[in-house]
Amino acid sequence: MHPSSYRSIKVPRGYSYGYFYQAPAADSNLPYVLFLHGFPSTSHDWAAQVAHFTKLGYGVIVPDLLGYGRTDTPKDYDQYKEREIAGDVLAILDEEGVDKSFIVGHDWGCGPVSRLVDLHPHRFIAVAFLAASYAPVQQGPSNIDDTMKFFNHTFGTDAFGYWPFFASEDGYKVLNENMDSFYDILFPANPEIWKTHVAPRDKLREWVTNNQRLPESDRLPAYWDAEARRAHQDSIMGPGGFRGPTNWYKASVSGLNNDPDRDPNFKLHPDLPVFFGAALRDYVCVKAMGEGIMRRFVNPDRLTIHDFDTSHWVMAEAPQEVNNALESFFKGISGGR
Repeated sequence: MHPSSYRSIKVPRGYSYGYFYQAPAADSNLPYVLFLHGFPSTSHDWAAQVAHFTKLGYGVIVPDLLGYGRTDTPKDYDQYKEREIAGDVLAILDEEGVDKSFIVGHDWGCGPVSRLVDLHPHRFIAVAFLAASYAPVQQGPSNIDDTMKFFNHTFGTDAFGYWPFFASEDGYKVLNENMDSFYDILFPANPEIWKTHVAPRDKLREWVTNNQRLPESDRLPAYWDAEARRAHQDSIMGPGGFRGPTNWYKASVSGLNNDPDRDPNFKLHPDLPVFFGAALRDYVCVKAMGEGIMRRFVNPDRLTIHDFDTSHWVMAEAPQEVNNALESFFKGISGGR
């Protein structure tokens, strides 16, 4: 993803967004694929997918989302509403004259992806969610404690036990001050540690605040070396470091993504093809949780579920399997060629 292939746009809200752009091959007649990354990441998370799909002739658009990379980082968390970020992304598509595309999200990228296909289903050929599922809009007030109680009762895990830490006033400062400790556990060699030190409430705050470290032999997953890890850290440590990225959590916990007027019977457009890629060794975005949501909100005749035997970081850990699964999904759809 060469720097010369990045473009910049000022969206109607006034923020500058940086995004990778590659037009479809002139002789391909193929559509664009829009990729939206999660936390804490940048457009570069999709490098393997960009290489694959541009080689096939697809166009790609890959933004750095609000708070990351080449894109502005507002300090106030009320600027990080999923619906408004979705509008920012739609402005990029409009700028490039893209009327209809595939859309793929991972982790927190699935939030604005969800709002885009909720509000503008006619703009998308199909949608794919990786690790995280479609994100339904809540009608009532948010309560992360009640959410964790429900998860624990239903799935046997708090799952989101780190959310209060990330959404706290000092959370981003603690992460900035202890980045190596955080990265040890965020991208570990063995994802099982998420069961004990990420999913349960307050365990991640305890780990990072005490600047705990994994044994050196356990710090790097197979898909990374020390240089790649440092490059990823450098990409996050822009203005404010983790302040922008954790603002996504603050906005959600504060109820800014909720809508009291939401139709309680809302479902995704019945003709929209939907792909859910579950990561079987993800102990935060648990497959049973995500699959349950997908089956509730998606037309079962249009739903494809694919299991990846990976941790949360599915694109890094199984890039070719992800590429093949998405390519097969796209090609099976009229308009996907």
